[in-house]
Amino acid sequence: MEVTSVQKSTFDGVSSNSMLANNDMLVNEEQFKKALILALEKSGLFSAVSIDKGDLDLYASIRSQDLSGLGYNTVKIVVSYKFIDRAGNVIWLESYESEFGSVAFAGKTRMVEGIEGSVRENLSSLMQGIRERWPKK
Repeated sequence: MEVTSVQKSTFDGVSSNSMLANNDMLVNEEQFKKALILALEKSGLFSAVSIDKGDLDLYASIRSQDLSGLGYNTVKIVVSYKFIDRAGNVIWLESYESEFGSVAFAGKTRMVEGIEGSVRENLSSLMQGIRERWPKK
């Protein structure tokens, strides 16, 4: 399982690296990978989930993360997922965009809730997509 980030996250179109010195407000590859593994394990869709080699390899690419709205209360994330079999054939490929907003009073809490919510929504869309569109044998 590999998680990468294609595009730097943005704050209303401005690179987050110029806005946040330590970038601790945005989901990084390792955080997303942990959430993805947990979601896959809890889903029961696969007989086993492991970071080691298995029957399928999963690649997730965080395409974009955007914080917007008044007080940066809305977070949008776009992630592409690709499952590949042992022969190198793409079994399933989908991208999901999710958005989540928070009304928390504190700014940092609002952004953290927005980020966590957008990731949860994205992973929920992934699980639903697998249930509905996974290739039948």
